[in-house]
Amino acid sequence: MQGLLNHGGRGNLKCLIAVSLFLCWSLVSTNLLAGQGGLEAETASPNSIALSWTAPGDDSTVGTAAQYDLRYSTAAITDANWNSATQATGEPTPGAAGTHEVFTVAGLTPSTNYYFAIKTADEVGNWSVLSNIVAKATTSEITPPAAIANLSAGAATSSTVVLNWTAPGDDSLTGTAATYDIRYSTATITEANFGSATQAVGEPAPKAAGSAETFTVTGLNPNITYYFAIKTADEAPNWSALSNVVSKATSVETTPPSTIATLTAVSSTASSVTLNWRAPGDDGDVGTASQYDIRYSTATITDANWNAATQVTGEPSPQIAGTTETFSVTGLQSSTVYYFAIKTADEVPNWSGLSNIASRPTSAEQNPPAAITNLSTGTTTSTSVILNWTAPGDDGSTGTATQYDIRYSTSAITEANFGGASQLVGEPTPRVAGSAETFTVTGLTPSTTYYFAIKTADEVPNWSALSNVPSKTTLAESIPPAAITNLATGNATNTSIVLTWTAPGDDSLNGRATTYDIRYSTALITAANWNSATQVTGEPSPKSSGLSETFTVTGLQNGTLYYFAIKTADEVPNWSGLSNIPSKSTLDQIPPASIQDLSGIPGNNAGEIILFWSATGDDGYSGLAASYQLKYGTSQITEANWSSSQTYANLPAPLAAGNLQTITMSGLTPGQSYYMAMKACDDAENTSTISNLLSCTAKEGVLADDEYQAQPVSPAPGELLRSSHPTLVVQNVTSLSSNYYSFEVAADSYFIDIIALSPPVPQGEGAVTSWKISERLAVDQIYYWRAKANTFPYSKIASFAVQPTAHAYPNPYNPAVAAGVTFTDLPDGADLILMSVSGSTIREWSNVNGNELAWDGTNQSGRSVSAGTYLWFVRNSNMKGKLVIIK
Repeated sequence: MQGLLNHGGRGNLKCLIAVSLFLCWSLVSTNLLAGQGGLEAETASPNSIALSWTAPGDDSTVGTAAQYDLRYSTAAITDANWNSATQATGEPTPGAAGTHEVFTVAGLTPSTNYYFAIKTADEVGNWSVLSNIVAKATTSEITPPAAIANLSAGAATSSTVVLNWTAPGDDSLTGTAATYDIRYSTATITEANFGSATQAVGEPAPKAAGSAETFTVTGLNPNITYYFAIKTADEAPNWSALSNVVSKATSVETTPPSTIATLTAVSSTASSVTLNWRAPGDDGDVGTASQYDIRYSTATITDANWNAATQVTGEPSPQIAGTTETFSVTGLQSSTVYYFAIKTADEVPNWSGLSNIASRPTSAEQNPPAAITNLSTGTTTSTSVILNWTAPGDDGSTGTATQYDIRYSTSAITEANFGGASQLVGEPTPRVAGSAETFTVTGLTPSTTYYFAIKTADEVPNWSALSNVPSKTTLAESIPPAAITNLATGNATNTSIVLTWTAPGDDSLNGRATTYDIRYSTALITAANWNSATQVTGEPSPKSSGLSETFTVTGLQNGTLYYFAIKTADEVPNWSGLSNIPSKSTLDQIPPASIQDLSGIPGNNAGEIILFWSATGDDGYSGLAASYQLKYGTSQITEANWSSSQTYANLPAPLAAGNLQTITMSGLTPGQSYYMAMKACDDAENTSTISNLLSCTAKEGVLADDEYQAQPVSPAPGELLRSSHPTLVVQNVTSLSSNYYSFEVAADSYFIDIIALSPPVPQGEGAVTSWKISERLAVDQIYYWRAKANTFPYSKIASFAVQPTAHAYPNPYNPAVAAGVTFTDLPDGADLILMSVSGSTIREWSNVNGNELAWDGTNQSGRSVSAGTYLWFVRNSNMKGKLVIIK
């Protein structure tokens, strides 16, 4: 090419030949535009920012440019990241150089800082350099979309409902919102429960305000009433209030999936068979069904035996109608013919008919897993050892085996004794060949050496050879179980009480303890008396820590308060501390035994009957009853008329079982025959059965003349006597010296327990007759006495008591004045001890005969005692006193 170029300026280029014209034009067009200047960010809204600048020229600052490229970013814009900034759309066409340009960038996010820059191009595509960079933040969005008020429910199927509404705006009813949140529930929806309603999936993007919207909610259940509501959000997001709530019932689903007729068994292994079939639909051959039920059996499958066939697990979810489905049934036995069938259900569920029956045999399995060769022991505690090994395969070292058999023993394990070693439970399921396996053997005994071995099986099962046999010694156990703190008593019967508590651990509150020792007592249990408390039998084996325990203690006594406690031991055994001590009484359900020896005699006075009986117990013949009931009347008394029979009050309190009791019934009709019966009651209001029936006649009126009835003179009624051999005195009934008197002394007022009887005593001279009791009377007891002259009536009954004191005479004692000290009114066979005030024994007399004892003032060695105060007492009685010696 040949040409001539004039460098005088743009536009003066002359081309010599036509081919040069294109080159000339290109050279002219390479003059760069001036860089853009004066870009400013003006006002901002939540979604837009207004920009302004001065238009550059086509050639630097002259002419009119061809286009703008305005870009923005949330990071500062440079030449390096210009291409990754977001290009605005709808930029204005450049005005003449110097024109004031304005443009609003829309579609921005509220509350976000943006950076802006511009480049300008001429008509050839020469671009200016990067403008200045301005930054501006959009304002916050505060106006939410308006609440939808015309939500309605349209057409419905068994699983869908069509919703219709008018789109609100971005700001109330203006603009275009960003998001819908459509929810449904089987209960009416409110602002309070909107968040817990089910959210629909695939909601449409909101259209411009005022547009008609429609959406189909799917996945619903047939014949159910659903409630629907919508909330709308702008880009902030600001959420609208809740829409109106509409409801619609889905229709009833009745069409089942079609029956599968294409089931085939295409391949098999020793433990699996692969099935293929063509998927039916939800309704016949249309849509997508909900579930498959695949079953197999070693006999052909029919509708009659379908339920007895084995159901597989992990069936695939049905695909759309017409899709080819495949599934492998695993866990089968090798060399076995299996039959397979399928039923299909929709969401109701409506079930299809039984498919065609496919069959296929599994292949034979002969290759066992490889023997484990790297079994090793790891971390050890007092009761556990961790084992580690590498998983073998299903066939040698390939695939995944089916099960492990891990065993341990306190002696070396061999192929010969493997079956006799202890088998573990909970072994892990084998992982794929080559994987690291670990297992913790628990329940071991501390300080014991154990040997471990494993065999592995495939699904046949073909068993591997024995693994290597490592050994490990468990650590010594030192941590006892924690003390139980919530032992409580529950339901009780008359012989049992239920206990509950929370199981502690083997080590404090961890693990599982070995033994409980449960004890009970009728006294509070402490650590000091634990060994003397009664140990129960048949305590439960402890459960794992934290689980609830219960045990019923049996063989208890009726109506008795018991205290309970527990200690817990581990396998060492290390024993826990003592538990808390609850208490509870057994129920009192055993009534007193019935009285069988009720008897009676006429009383001493007219209209009296004296009754006698032996006391029964609280429970049968044991313990002490609480009260008696006495019924009497002129007709026989039975259980039937017991309540209506007349009751006699003021009965004595029951004595201990077996003791003789008596009462004098008074106020009866003299000479009248009466029937009497009794019952005994305990504190729990358990009542005995009726006693033997007694018939007795009340004493008739006294016919003797009162002037011939002896009158007691001494002791006076209720008098306290100091003598154990008192003298009884009565007034003579007449002046005849031929009268004889009889005296009686008894321990009871009915004169059943006679203590002393006089021989006939001649009448004494003067006005009275007396008789001294020869028998020695015990102290601290009340005695009753009476007397009669000849065959005249007895005197009135009088009482007295023997005072339990004795006197030493003289007191004080001066040896120069008196020969000794005399102790009087001593019981027969008494042991008397004389002591100093410091507690030393001075003199002791044993088995004293008679009522009195003389002391000559000497000690046990025969030496005279010193002057001073001395103490004396009679053993096994409350007779005691002081004695002063003066010298």
